Amino acid sequence: MRVVSFDLSLTATGWCVSGTAVEWGVFNPPAKMRDIPRIDWVAKQCAEWARSADLVVMEDFAFVASMSFAREIAGLSYMVRHWLWKHQKPYVLVAPTSVKKMATGKGNADKSLVMKSVFQRWAHDCDNDNSADAVTLCYIGRSLVGEWPSTTDPQREVIALLGVRLLSRKSTCLCTAGGPGMLPPRMAEGGHRRASRFSRGAERADHPRCGWHQGGWRLRWQARCAP
Repeated sequence: MRVVSFDLSLTATGWCVSGTAVEWGVFNPPAKMRDIPRIDWVAKQCAEWARSADLVVMEDFAFVASMSFAREIAGLSYMVRHWLWKHQKPYVLVAPTSVKKMATGKGNADKSLVMKSVFQRWAHDCDNDNSADAVTLCYIGRSLVGEWPSTTDPQREVIALLGVRLLSRKSTCLCTAGGPGMLPPRMAEGGHRRASRFSRGAERADHPRCGWHQGGWRLRWQARCAP
């Protein structure tokens, strides 16, 4: 499965792609570009990478009182989200504290520690904190879809919390939780995990119309079961 992640920025958007190998880097718009042209440039770069993605993972907003250009970053984020929605690309939003917790075990770690932890945990030597965040986001996505197992308790807490939030819609099984912007967690072999049992193990369901049985994950995001 191809997982693509972004840590959006106006000057150095971190990106990471997981396929046959894990690759990462940053998008740097032209130095003199400002305002809407710059937002448009970054959004187009993200769209090109996301075009072939099975799942996109992005860092959510981190607004603080001293943050400059907050409105521009919000505009960029929603431009990217709109493109993903329009092209029916499933995506996940991850809080900045969860990104730090996934990498370091602590939700308040500084950026240098995140970079160091990314190298220690996954052997990716990032020279930019945005690309380090993007690598961490990519591993969050890989863990959600079952391609990479979480190895620490803080990591498992991050994945479980994301799963609960993504399954916050009222439904008896994951057949009605799919669709753009909503990611079911990894499937148990031959059946679903119910939302109420996400953190406590698998429970079988019999919904043959949705196509999620007989082998688990099939990328049938638009399938729906009968109510």
